[in-house]
Amino acid sequence: GAEARETLGLVLESFRAWAREHLDGAAIDRRGTFPVAEMQGLKELGMFGMTIPEAYGGSGLPLTSYCRLMEEICRHCAATATIIGAHLGIGSKGVVLYGTEEQKKRWLPAAARGDLLCAYALTEPASGSDAASLKTRAVWDEGRQVWIMNGGKRFITNGGKAGLFTVFARTEIGGRDTISAF
Repeated sequence: GAEARETLGLVLESFRAWAREHLDGAAIDRRGTFPVAEMQGLKELGMFGMTIPEAYGGSGLPLTSYCRLMEEICRHCAATATIIGAHLGIGSKGVVLYGTEEQKKRWLPAAARGDLLCAYALTEPASGSDAASLKTRAVWDEGRQVWIMNGGKRFITNGGKAGLFTVFARTEIGGRDTISAF
């Protein structure tokens, strides 16, 4: 409602003012390295916690506000938008939506602060981003009560800097071969 629009307006205004001075997408592309200084600025603006619930240190913004903010980030730097998008998208969204309370308390506050970067691992050497043909497999080890995962991933957005990964693997559940996210 009106409160969400007002919050969005304030966040957009803060981001635009910061981005005019500190977010040069062409310079980031020329450097070809992870934009550490720019990410620090985005941390200070609270951008890493946009959609993470307030109860876990985020802003709890609705999806429409997130989309509008991502549009604005893209205007300045697509690489930066990709980093934030992977972090708040598949990287952390599974914990937000389906994590246990213990997992949420453990991971989300640091993710919301930007101290813990999130990533997701889907792409594989033989299958690219075709999720239906991925080969990584996870098997439940009853004796140890853990999943054992084997396979290889590549082109992991945020992979070199992330501390929390959502990894996709084939599993057998109820006698059916399916794809699960860990």
